Amino acid sequence: APVHAAQPRRQNTQIRRWSVEEEGRLADVIAQIGAHDWQLIASRLGTGRSASGVEQHWKIMDWKRQQNGNANLKPLEVTPMVQGPRGGGFLM
Repeated sequence: APVHAAQPRRQNTQIRRWSVEEEGRLADVIAQIGAHDWQLIASRLGTGRSASGVEQHWKIMDWKRQQNGNANLKPLEVTPMVQGPRGGGFLM
């Protein structure tokens, strides 16, 4: 299989942080259709995020769940995040 070079990010673009609501919607979509067709999941999410970005974020969410000892949670149960004093989120 050919190896594809990563596409450079467009200049002057900024990646938006994932909101708690968006993570919840992602978990809902994955609960409905499974974590396989990332193009379809990204389309259903409707936020304009790429399929690879959605897949990567889901893997991060899953890893955090496992690190917190919540590996047996259903995808619908997303660990809530709160806004920090400097705008960063942190897990509750």
